Amino acid sequence: MSRPRLIQFALAFLLLITACNLPAAATPTLLPTQAATALPASPTSPGLPTPLPPTESLPPAPTPSLAPSWTTTTPPTAAPVTVSATGNLNVRRGPGVGYNPIGGLLKGETATATARDANGEWLYISLASSKPGWVSILTKFSTVSGDVQSLPVMSVDPPKPAYFRNCTFHPMLVKPVGITVPPVNESPQNKVQFNPGDYEIKDTNVAGEPTVMEATLFEGQTIDIRTDGIPNTYSCP
Repeated sequence: MSRPRLIQFALAFLLLITACNLPAAATPTLLPTQAATALPASPTSPGLPTPLPPTESLPPAPTPSLAPSWTTTTPPTAAPVTVSATGNLNVRRGPGVGYNPIGGLLKGETATATARDANGEWLYISLASSKPGWVSILTKFSTVSGDVQSLPVMSVDPPKPAYFRNCTFHPMLVKPVGITVPPVNESPQNKVQFNPGDYEIKDTNVAGEPTVMEATLFEGQTIDIRTDGIPNTYSCP
């Protein structure tokens, strides 16, 4: 063997022996900044709860009130019923011409009604100038505003009848109503009922029908006609 090859063989052998005697390679130590970052657990990893899907935000529950509350509705107030006089009106004690006049509603005046009769033809009104009483709404001299049927019905005792009695032998004409009261010899027709009011009595058996009496008749009253147009005076039986 030549010398050069002998030297190469010897070097190779030494390298082999050196490699076998070297210590095992140490595991490299990682620096803190080189530490592996832990990955988050998978949502499907066993043992972990499955996150719920997001929900809409609900408004906070109202705080209960200790006292109950409610809404009240006030019924509409009916418009007042009024009577206006387009001419002078009698105010009477009751709802009818058989009752005494107790005052008047003059032309241009207006009064508020607080009640009505059962037929809604007469209204009960209050007046500053006189006692409260009744006016007719059927006359052309009254104008009504408002719902008459909304008023309460007021009951009144019946009127007391009033009469003219003719004690003469001549028929007597009662004006302005134009009713004739027969003479005394036609009794009991010589006593005729009239409504309270102002009257003029005329003798139709004498030329010119002279006036023999002017009188105001009231409820419950009987007025005797004692004088004719001649004039003769009579007593009543």
